[in-house]
Amino acid sequence: MTISVLINNYNYGRYLARAVASVQAQTRLADEIIVVDDGSTDDSLSIARALASADPRVVVVSKANGGQLSAFHAGLAAASGEIVCFLDADDEYLPGYLQRLEQVYDQKKEIDFVYCVLEFLLADGSTRLSSDATESFDHGISVFRTLVLGDWVGAPTSSLSARRRLLNKFLPCSLEPLWRMRADDVVVIGAAMSLGRKLFLAERHVRYHVHGDNHWFGVKLDRARLLREKLERRALVGHFGRDLILQLEGQADWLRWVLQEFRAIPAPGRKDARIYARVMWRARGRWRWLWALRVHWAWFKHWARSRS
Repeated sequence: MTISVLINNYNYGRYLARAVASVQAQTRLADEIIVVDDGSTDDSLSIARALASADPRVVVVSKANGGQLSAFHAGLAAASGEIVCFLDADDEYLPGYLQRLEQVYDQKKEIDFVYCVLEFLLADGSTRLSSDATESFDHGISVFRTLVLGDWVGAPTSSLSARRRLLNKFLPCSLEPLWRMRADDVVVIGAAMSLGRKLFLAERHVRYHVHGDNHWFGVKLDRARLLREKLERRALVGHFGRDLILQLEGQADWLRWVLQEFRAIPAPGRKDARIYARVMWRARGRWRWLWALRVHWAWFKHWARSRS
């Protein structure tokens, strides 16, 4: 199994060496480290080239500024690994991360997409975690919860990894000019709508640095921007799911497919039952309450078996 780490960078030269060093220090070395410089105007490119001259595994891709999604496209075009890990240039991997990912992907051949807990390092030196979960969780395929509810089953860029075979299904994406920022939305939603099976790893493996120049963390969002981002995600779901939506419109028994998706979760919890009951409830027809009840009944049978 080969692993490529894709580092996207724009004017983060002051952090870039730290990000690359965190990959180089892994107990399981990356087969290649692709640094994509997205037309930076600082000293990023010279730093990246110096790092590449000292380590043949570091490959520098220099391109005109086009935004984060364009950097993903350029990095994937240069990468050859079976597993692709994403990393923002201002973040870093914690020791042992790539080794753990290799174990997961090797042992769970059915898993296509893995995301983990992030440690947010705040400006005052304190930390907090992106999740307080203590158990990893196989989400199964999450098409309908993404399509109907717009659920975002994933995490910020630096926590994401996926098999190349899944990424090839939806990348490159023709919406590149619209996703200059927040391109992790494209990866998370595209993976879901491409039938990727996702695993949440309840382990802390990535450090997200909060430094005041972040484009997401700590940024004050007004209601107009929140609405715009929500609508952009919904449009993205429609873009990737348009063929599926057309098929389902002519399929009277699509609720059965939703139920099958829920039943495919290896260990569904009560929260999952509530999520899929909401999906059922949004269906047309007066019998939707019965289908919602069937989801809860399926969960109850699983719970009863696990207790016996």
